[in-house]
Amino acid sequence: MKKNPTSKNIIKSDLQNIRARLDTILNINTSDLGEQINECLHLLDREVERVKKQANGYPDKDGNAGVWFDGVTLANYSKTLADFLSTKDFLKEQLHATGLWVKATLSVCSHYHHMVGPAMIAYATVNERAGNIDVAKKTCTAVLKDFECLLTDAEEDENKPDGDRLVALKSLQSAATKLLKLEEDSDMHKTASKIISRFQSVLLK
Repeated sequence: MKKNPTSKNIIKSDLQNIRARLDTILNINTSDLGEQINECLHLLDREVERVKKQANGYPDKDGNAGVWFDGVTLANYSKTLADFLSTKDFLKEQLHATGLWVKATLSVCSHYHHMVGPAMIAYATVNERAGNIDVAKKTCTAVLKDFECLLTDAEEDENKPDGDRLVALKSLQSAATKLLKLEEDSDMHKTASKIISRFQSVLLK
């Protein structure tokens, strides 16, 4: 008698299904592309929500290596789909995919600023394109508040930032630049302006 598939095998099958659908989307240009995209988004949505629940507050609480791997995989899949949709006339779907990229990343990699930053900036950018200006501003403001400490650390370091630190700081710079455009006159506008100036000083070390 055949054994019932384990939960781990089911999850692996789900991720493989998402990957297969994503590969199909990236390599076809037919009338059913919209249907393929929506089916892929549905699967991604379900699996990202599972990872969020199973992560259980990671990294503040102990996590599971398998859940971390699934979260990173799903974040990469969501990013790939979002990047693809950015070249197509699927703005609503791009918003959805980018939101899933952020959600998956924050579920398992919230302490990795170089991974969170690009996802947040992409989310702010697509919301700005969609006319969701308040969402774009709130997203950029969150980056400023969470990432400014990295700039302070870089200012105290005698070496120029590079690698992952530089990626994170560039996300901070992007968020500040967006806020200068979206916030014409506010305290956050002034903060953004100062951050850009400080970032440029750090690069001149």
